[in-house]
Amino acid sequence: MTTTGAAIHQQLLLSLQPSVIIVEEACEILEANLLATLTPSVKHLIMIGDHMQLRPKVSCHYLASDYHFDRSMFERLVTNNYPHVTLEFQRRFRLEFVPLLRFYYPNLRSMPTVEKYKPSRHLPK
Repeated sequence: MTTTGAAIHQQLLLSLQPSVIIVEEACEILEANLLATLTPSVKHLIMIGDHMQLRPKVSCHYLASDYHFDRSMFERLVTNNYPHVTLEFQRRFRLEFVPLLRFYYPNLRSMPTVEKYKPSRHLPK
């Protein structure tokens, strides 16, 4: 269910009494939308995403600039040192691209399976 769906179907969520909410792409969700998913029965909120990537879309510029509505709860928690786990191993990018990610992920390592990828024909050697 989307966060919009959760807001629309609050009665359904209340009747289901979920104890765990899992939010994918948590960095792109407005804080108010995320709060709509949290019912009194929720004991665990699991947020998955990358706080270094896309932020939530805010239609009103001054809400983003003056009140920081363009920051998700996920980003706020991570940047305020709330306990979290960060990606350490990547399995998708070719080794040639990993240096481009070091700015955001200085400790990122590649899984051995990535070393088996054929070199890109489109990059100089």
